[in-house]
Amino acid sequence: MKKFIYFVFLFAFNFSHSQTGIVEYKSIHWKDVSDREDFVIGAANEVERMKYSLTFDQKKSFFKHLPHIPTNNLHYSIAKAITRTDVSWHQFFQDKTSGFNRRVAGKRYFVKYDDLMSKWNLHNDVKQIANFTCYKATLNGYEEYSATPYTVEAWYTTDIPSSYGPIGYGGLPGLILELRYKDFIFVAQKVILNPSDKLLVIPEPILKNIIDEDKLVGLMRGARKVTED
Repeated sequence: MKKFIYFVFLFAFNFSHSQTGIVEYKSIHWKDVSDREDFVIGAANEVERMKYSLTFDQKKSFFKHLPHIPTNNLHYSIAKAITRTDVSWHQFFQDKTSGFNRRVAGKRYFVKYDDLMSKWNLHNDVKQIANFTCYKATLNGYEEYSATPYTVEAWYTTDIPSSYGPIGYGGLPGLILELRYKDFIFVAQKVILNPSDKLLVIPEPILKNIIDEDKLVGLMRGARKVTED
């Protein structure tokens, strides 16, 4: 009986501590842009060179782009904007929300999303990513300015039962190791479980002036300088 109790305790201890980790991702621009403008081709090339990290524990996560020396600064800026990695993303396990801090007209806001960590459709498809068994899930989205629906595809592993992923997406029964968002794919290259406290650094967001994406768009439009022709 004592051995059994010790085994249960050891399992629970290891399980709880497996809820911390660091994942390194790369991005892929899967859509053919060879016949497009030079800046589109340049931005796609920058996307292919970009990498990211996701740091997580039992309560929250932090996803950020890892800076590199770009081949073209303009193309680099476009690449970060179109992949939604020009900001660093926070996720919260308890209320299944995500968001980021952004400064507009000298004031800092926290842009909160309630729809990136819920309403997934789970599928039976299975594949291996970074030596983990992953399962497919999809989430329907809608792009307001172009009035275009789209589908986000995620591959998550229940081997790491943490509900996080790239650019704010999560809420699944396991960690997202691959995410297809529009023309881009984020795919895990390296997974470090139970890193040292020195490596497990998760910055706290500034939860002041909380707004949604629609409010952010309005603020950004209002902050633009209008000049006469």
